[in-house]
Amino acid sequence: VPILKGVTAAWWKDKFPESHASYQRLNPEPDLDRLARTVVRMWLDVSPTGYPARIVQAITCPTLVVRGRQDHLFPFQEAVELVGLVKDSRLLDILSAGHAAFNDRKELFKASLIEFLREESVVRGSRVEVTG
Repeated sequence: VPILKGVTAAWWKDKFPESHASYQRLNPEPDLDRLARTVVRMWLDVSPTGYPARIVQAITCPTLVVRGRQDHLFPFQEAVELVGLVKDSRLLDILSAGHAAFNDRKELFKASLIEFLREESVVRGSRVEVTG
């Protein structure tokens, strides 16, 4: 996949400086070169154990799959297929958002996530407290 050949630590730092800074700050042993190589290898793995593989069928908790409508890295059809593989999952496809939909449309994402958590807590008889 040609687009992935350009994913390197330098590319990531240039394209996503805030994400890079967070990674450097939060990781006790940051190695962005290694992370970039590992992520690209995972994305390109088409073997039975590769990304996303059937292993996702083992997920047993309610799952909200989130993508942005303009996401060029996680196509809509792949999201639909993932939701079909994960029991008790739902898809949130956010308009006017890209791959980092949670960041592009923060308030909509937050409201949708809170709604998802509240609905799941009602189904399971637990209580969700949301602050901030």
